[in-house]
Amino acid sequence: LRDPSPSLAEECSYEAVRTPWGHEACRELCAGARCCLVPRGDPFDCRPTYGDSCGIYEAACSFLDDVAVPEPPSALVEECRVKSLATHDGYHSCRGLCHMAHCCFLD
Repeated sequence: LRDPSPSLAEECSYEAVRTPWGHEACRELCAGARCCLVPRGDPFDCRPTYGDSCGIYEAACSFLDDVAVPEPPSALVEECRVKSLATHDGYHSCRGLCHMAHCCFLD
């Protein structure tokens, strides 16, 4: 198990992992520490050997799979109609409503 990166807490903050690229960067930093994230007592649990490092990884990486796209706002359909998108204000209103799910539109 590698020592945790000094930037692990920052790169895996809730704000950072809400972006697709931030989520991927955090996942890469945490990938080598899977043994710290399995249930205690699991045959692959490495906490007994790497307790201090695992504590750091657990604090930073344990919620990675809990980050989800929220339910769409009820005004989404109305705000994002073609007629609304044709105006500057309508476009920005729609974009603001869709912001939390922008990762759904990236390849």
